Amino acid sequence: MNENRRRKKYLLPLALMLAAMFPMTASAAQTGDTMTLKQAVALALEHNQDLKTAKNNVESSKITHEQDRWDYYPDLTARAGADVGRNTRTTPDDSTYRSLSAAISSTLNLFKGYEDQASREKSRYALESEKDRYERTRQTVIYNTVTAYLGAVLKKERIRVAEENLTDNQKQLEQIEAFYKAGRRPVTDVYQQQAEAANARLNLLSARESWNTSRMRLLETIGISALTPVDLPGVDKVMNGNWAFSDPAGLAAEALEKRPDVKSKKNELMAADQNIREARSGHYPTVDLVFELSSSYTSLDNGGVNDQMADDKLNASAGINVSIPIFDRNLTRSKVSQARIASRTARVELEKLERQVEVELGEAMANYQTASEQVDVSRSRLAFAEKALESTRQRYQAGAATLTELTTAQSGFVEAQYDQVDAELKKVIQAMTLSFYRGDMAEITGMVEK
Repeated sequence: MNENRRRKKYLLPLALMLAAMFPMTASAAQTGDTMTLKQAVALALEHNQDLKTAKNNVESSKITHEQDRWDYYPDLTARAGADVGRNTRTTPDDSTYRSLSAAISSTLNLFKGYEDQASREKSRYALESEKDRYERTRQTVIYNTVTAYLGAVLKKERIRVAEENLTDNQKQLEQIEAFYKAGRRPVTDVYQQQAEAANARLNLLSARESWNTSRMRLLETIGISALTPVDLPGVDKVMNGNWAFSDPAGLAAEALEKRPDVKSKKNELMAADQNIREARSGHYPTVDLVFELSSSYTSLDNGGVNDQMADDKLNASAGINVSIPIFDRNLTRSKVSQARIASRTARVELEKLERQVEVELGEAMANYQTASEQVDVSRSRLAFAEKALESTRQRYQAGAATLTELTTAQSGFVEAQYDQVDAELKKVIQAMTLSFYRGDMAEITGMVEK
């Protein structure tokens, strides 16, 4: 007991010193304009770097798929050349000559071992995979932002509880001082209550420090400067949401159908299968339709440029080229083997993700049920702690209870307040986690929009 009083004796001057450094007014928690949950999510969707990267990947896949579509069209090439030379077989006066040539050629692939079809299908599945990955990244950004936002709101709510606790301790100190002056309480009660008030000041400072840290982490999650001056609303402004969940087995089946990351893995598997088909094209011949129109001019022949280029030396040709692979040093076989391995790997990754979804949903459902029960328990505990504090305060005023009993009741009431706020927000966060793992953001989006 003496050691406890000695510790509290040193807490008092420390708290007074910190109080001089940090103002204790309620306005200290206000750091800037109030940021709503909707604003926080909108800023995160605008500034988050991972989301920007996912969007760039989608754009890149679109370009690749569009290029595969153009592979069905013929190419068109134009050539032209001019020469000045000397013909040593003629007389010196006629030894210099000039020549011109021009040609237009086109090639259309008729058959390429199904490579072009497979390549286009592969790029289509790859594009869909990137779109799904972008959507899951978007969902993750919203979930992380809302979670960080609620965590910061919780820290701010702890400031309110700490401020109320400090106010109650100061009022209690005034009463005890009055009792002491009236000769009803010893001076040790005054000292002990002064130490409790100082401890309440320390708790308030700690709560404000935690709030500032949590607020900066929220801004970091959003993707903006952690030094941006913002404030958040009270906990009552964000405690909403319409949560209704069925059995875990049904949730798992729903998640495997809805979750964008599962869809992305399925599309990756389809793209890997098309890659096998593309690799096999090396076993087949290729057939191309070729066309060329050419003409030339030389000063060694009779006729002007127009006569020779337009008539005398105008040539047109069309034909079919067939290339048959005979031996490619096992290049095609190696590509097919590698493609099959990649397909098996994609299938294993899909199975792994499906098992992960089942585990995530099972844990999230259990955590949500526990959080719901904790809310009921914390509410009951808070009501009992409040009654116990009031009863102990009355008994202390009547001289039937010691200050230690009153202090214990006061601490129990404050702790019950903390636990009740924690339980309420934990239930909301666990509900959001369950929705996030299910792949349905309707409940979270609805909460953000309110």
